[in-house]
Amino acid sequence: YVRRDDAVAPGWDEFFVRLWGDSTDKTTTGNGTTEFTLRERFGDRDEVVAYPNPEFPNAYATSVFGTKAQQFLERAPDDKPFALFVWTIAPNTRGPEAAYADAPVPTWNKPPSFMERDMSDKPSEIRNSSQIVPDPEFHQSLRSDQFRQLMTVDDMVETILSDLDSRGLRDDTWGVFTSDNGRFWGEHRLKGKV
Repeated sequence: YVRRDDAVAPGWDEFFVRLWGDSTDKTTTGNGTTEFTLRERFGDRDEVVAYPNPEFPNAYATSVFGTKAQQFLERAPDDKPFALFVWTIAPNTRGPEAAYADAPVPTWNKPPSFMERDMSDKPSEIRNSSQIVPDPEFHQSLRSDQFRQLMTVDDMVETILSDLDSRGLRDDTWGVFTSDNGRFWGEHRLKGKV
């Protein structure tokens, strides 16, 4: 995320990013799944673009970023190297894409620390955390929701790899998958990132 007054990253031919801020001017909506704003830089354009819009009437952040990646690959040169970085907001949005709203998720083998009763051996910042949620159903729902959000990420990755295959670039392309951190799903009764 960047804020509205942040500079667009230098050195990029194209740069799309979700803005972060209040929604009073209807240009950002926090972590919404269908409405968000991107800052776009292409050539001499540097503007805030509101979503949904005519190009993306059913805008879902991961799908929009995936489409932007596809569009870049269509324009990328065949005869010289290029770099494409795609970071999704998922699985940290408020819900999955409609197509996956009720999709089945893998069985959960909860760890022994799930909904741990005795937390006296934990540091005080954990014992007193505002992230403690004593509701097992909440954690089950959060986990399922995140898995469903990642299904759209899987689709995006599959599309990008298919595009590289169709151009004969897969063997000459490196793909690196990273993650910022994980979330608690009820371990020690915690949710979120701690």
